[in-house]
Amino acid sequence: MDLLLQHKRCANHTLNLVAAVGSMEARENARYKRTYDSAMSKVQALSNAIHRSTRYADIVEEEVGLTLLNPTCTRWCSSYTAVQRIVLVGTEKVQACQERMGQHPLTEDDMKFLDS
Repeated sequence: MDLLLQHKRCANHTLNLVAAVGSMEARENARYKRTYDSAMSKVQALSNAIHRSTRYADIVEEEVGLTLLNPTCTRWCSSYTAVQRIVLVGTEKVQACQERMGQHPLTEDDMKFLDS
């Protein structure tokens, strides 16, 4: 007699796997990979700086008026949400923050890629 319920997969975990596999397939294209790596490395550097330094967090608060989100590997939509916040803030404000922090600023092409 079978007393255990049938195992159901977690929908969030399944979506994470789908997104991960799809993004890896897209990265096989050299031009896409280069563009993706350029834009996302700048997003990650900005996020890391803000979440490791209160001084940098204050710069973002002054320039933007809200905090930028930190993408994490444990939430499937965290990168998407972090990128959407940067797109919402806009190129000029994000670049102003990055320049005050001494980082390479996102270019217009980076922002177009993130917005697509």
